[in-house]
Amino acid sequence: MSLSRGRDDMGIPNSYPGGAPRSASLHHETKESDMKRPIAFRTMSILVAAGTVAALAACGGGQDAAAPADGEARDGWVDAADLDLSGLGFDDDAEEAVRDLYQEAHDSGEESMMMYGSNHTLREPLRELFMERFPGTELETTELVGPQLQSTLETERSTGQNIGDQMENAGGARYASLGFSEQYLPPAFVMPEGLSENMESHMKGAEDGYVTAQWSLFGVGVNTDKMDPADVPTDWAELADPQWKDKIVMHDPSVPGGGQGFLSRLYLSGAIDDATLEGIADNVALKGEFAQTIQSLSQGEYPMMIGVDAPYVSLNKARGVPVEIVFMDEENIAMPQQSFVMKDAPHPNTARLWLNWIFSEEAQAVIAEAGNTPVVDVPSPHGLPAFSDANLAEIPSQEALDSEAEMISEKFGEVFQNR
Repeated sequence: MSLSRGRDDMGIPNSYPGGAPRSASLHHETKESDMKRPIAFRTMSILVAAGTVAALAACGGGQDAAAPADGEARDGWVDAADLDLSGLGFDDDAEEAVRDLYQEAHDSGEESMMMYGSNHTLREPLRELFMERFPGTELETTELVGPQLQSTLETERSTGQNIGDQMENAGGARYASLGFSEQYLPPAFVMPEGLSENMESHMKGAEDGYVTAQWSLFGVGVNTDKMDPADVPTDWAELADPQWKDKIVMHDPSVPGGGQGFLSRLYLSGAIDDATLEGIADNVALKGEFAQTIQSLSQGEYPMMIGVDAPYVSLNKARGVPVEIVFMDEENIAMPQQSFVMKDAPHPNTARLWLNWIFSEEAQAVIAEAGNTPVVDVPSPHGLPAFSDANLAEIPSQEALDSEAEMISEKFGEVFQNR
């Protein structure tokens, strides 16, 4: 079976409140230089869900055949006591848990771990750093979202041929509620202070079915060749002013995807009312795919985009694209990426090791470098606000978001398609 790089999803969440997939991945042109760049981990192509288990098993997924004899070290592994855990910022309990998990992974023959999700190109530096920090480990990834992910998980559960070990997904809470996650709270996890009960529900599952190590902040994108960012409104209600008609592009929120995920949180949090929603609908041009929406902003077809995410802007500014992101004075929106160890994972110790390490200061710094928002206090190299300083809207609980998904689809269809 051939191995290939995953799509560059640029950090856009892949689900709306009910966990449905976005309609399309973002546009990414693969350059010849990218193809030649060495890769420290393997990313498997998206597979037809019904055949994913068998196909991955043919690639060597699943539990390694032979565990080492007592006292025998596997290639590349070091003694757990000799692990370099400097710079992680862990307390003694977390460090001890990490060393124990590394030793257990070694003793069980868990050289590799399979991760399911999206945005793997963005997360490449994380995987590389993890494998350097924990010698002997190897991370494999598979790009799976929406129906393909759902079908793969159901197939693995029904056949008992489990391949996936860990998953990160904007709809991770939904998959955990369906019984696909192990109840595990990493000792390295620390709940940020000052969060409401609703926000805590996005950080950690009620039964420890998932945890969140990073968020994506959303705002208004601006093409700096077409408009001065200082002229962009910093209040959501101002975007409903008729002066902005035909100057704003948006991913159609009447269809599942990034636009709906963003706007549903904005609406259900009470940050905008019905009048503002209808005013925005009067002003915006809609694109059926997120890729088209972002392309319109990047190429200057429209000077503004409602619902762009900070990772996209950070990544593309580095590529020379004239884009910037503007946040509101208050009621900003962020989406979590929820992670968990999969139930009956063939390599559970390595998966738990990852889920602890992702909360380390060094991992959180890499998350910030990618333009995402870490949950510990590390500075953003892009000047983005910290999670605690982002003036976030009071997003409803995960349960409430899921329960309102059908209503949101119907309402947004009525408002945005009848103009």
